[in-house]
Amino acid sequence: MRMTNGSFASYEGNNIEAGATNSWHKEFYRVECEGGAAILDRDDVVRIEERSADGTRQVREAPPLDVTHEGHQAVAGQFLDWLDGGPEPETTLADNLQSTAMLFAAIRASESGTTVDVQEMARRLAGDS
Repeated sequence: MRMTNGSFASYEGNNIEAGATNSWHKEFYRVECEGGAAILDRDDVVRIEERSADGTRQVREAPPLDVTHEGHQAVAGQFLDWLDGGPEPETTLADNLQSTAMLFAAIRASESGTTVDVQEMARRLAGDS
């Protein structure tokens, strides 16, 4: 994907529930950034990999977070807090619509061999066009 600022992104998804990583397959997560990456690996340790301009690399473990709720319990708690006047939850329909639009646009692009505008796809999915 090419973002509006010209940078490129890659996305890979699956149907595993958002509540926890699957212990059978031991999926892992990696977020690549300009200066390195954040990695949650199969051992459930978060590592921060920093790369300098000269190519050297430094990896350090991130301290564990003190999380009261995880997974689906956290999502439900954020939703209930929002109903009581709190901040909007991290998972909103608008975010899900963007993710869905990105996936449908990728499918359309691979079928047609052309570039597909994700925001135009989001408008179509929302029924705005």
